Amino acid sequence: MRNIFRSPTRLLPVAWPRISCILLGLLAGCDAYKFTDGSQVCTTEARAGITISVRDSVTDALAGRGSRIIATSGSYADTARFSGNQDGPFALVYERAGTYVVTVEQTGYKTWTKSGVEVTKAVCHVNGVDLVARLQH
Repeated sequence: MRNIFRSPTRLLPVAWPRISCILLGLLAGCDAYKFTDGSQVCTTEARAGITISVRDSVTDALAGRGSRIIATSGSYADTARFSGNQDGPFALVYERAGTYVVTVEQTGYKTWTKSGVEVTKAVCHVNGVDLVARLQH
């Protein structure tokens, strides 16, 4: 076993990024810091695979309040129904890579659908996709 205490100046350049990331992580969070040895520190937050804003296609006004949004990939489905004062944007499929069909249903509008929405996996989280559903009457 190697004696790490024998040469602290040789250890410091390797250990300092890890120590600083741990200290920063305690204070503010460390977001995917890659070390020279290839190891990775990832955050523990869950990130949305799909974020969607719902708008009126004519006025461009937010139209998400009361909408039902569905993202499906094979047999998996994530559904969000928003009532009350929420207009969006809305987030679905947290930390789940896949190819999705996204559907927005809203009273007074035609159903909006987008196929082939690709959410890919990164080292720590998914690469999120931002969509805008422009609903037509």
